[in-house]
Amino acid sequence: MKKLIIAIISLSMFASCSILRAGRVESVKPEINTEEKTKPAIIEVKKPSVGDTVVARWGTTSWAEGKVESIDKDEAKIVWTEDSSKSDVELKDVFLKPASGATLNVKPGDYTVVKGVGNWWQEAEIREVNKDVIKAKFIYSSDVVNLSPEKVLTITPTVAEDIKDSAQTQDFLRKAQEHYPVAADYKPKAGDRVLAPWTSTSWYPGKVKSVSGDKVTINWEAGMTTDEVMLDKVVPFPTAETAQTPAVNDFVLLKPSIGAWVYGQVTSVNGTTVEAKTVDSTREYKAGEFVILK
Repeated sequence: MKKLIIAIISLSMFASCSILRAGRVESVKPEINTEEKTKPAIIEVKKPSVGDTVVARWGTTSWAEGKVESIDKDEAKIVWTEDSSKSDVELKDVFLKPASGATLNVKPGDYTVVKGVGNWWQEAEIREVNKDVIKAKFIYSSDVVNLSPEKVLTITPTVAEDIKDSAQTQDFLRKAQEHYPVAADYKPKAGDRVLAPWTSTSWYPGKVKSVSGDKVTINWEAGMTTDEVMLDKVVPFPTAETAQTPAVNDFVLLKPSIGAWVYGQVTSVNGTTVEAKTVDSTREYKAGEFVILK
């Protein structure tokens, strides 16, 4: 037994010495974190400088090309290419216009700003990326276009998230606006208080001035010019007595504090009261404060 122990110790010492002589003493390599290995590369968004050609936010949802005339703290003065007028734009909404041969920096599902007509750019969702061709869907018109990389902006995650929120809002409204109030067999007459479309997507209360054939002349309560509306688009103004009970997920028009009635979707029903969500909030509405859309 004693000889065996000595033999084992000798072999161990021999192996250690061999490794040292070969200069091959190895340490245990730490295991690579899978999440780190697959984590997408962070795309650098370069800040614009005076004189740079840029694409900047013009209004709430539009973007346009221009040049940076000056930078003051968090704002840049942009000289617009379209008409040489000038505007102060927050730096967070100003991005370098991509040059020819720009690097592809988007993937399907990304939200960004892409080239539109002339000097105008539009918010869009990237649908496909095939080599150097990018298929994008405009947020507001729903048009789908094929673009090269220099027609797609590299933007910050914050602005991308804002565009995503806008896209979800537009999708909600687009679905809701495919439905209309329906009042079977209703025949309006002079003096009736009604709800009718002032435009294709904005509904207001008013009073019937006259009915002629398939057209109804309405005096709007909001003070707009008297209009003729097609007979089948006019419904009685809702009341607690005439209110119908909607189902969960039904689209509805909801009574506002002021202005046009608001598009919403029912999230729950409790007797004659419903909870409905709009693009801004979710709250309860009583009978007479909503109209079901079919």
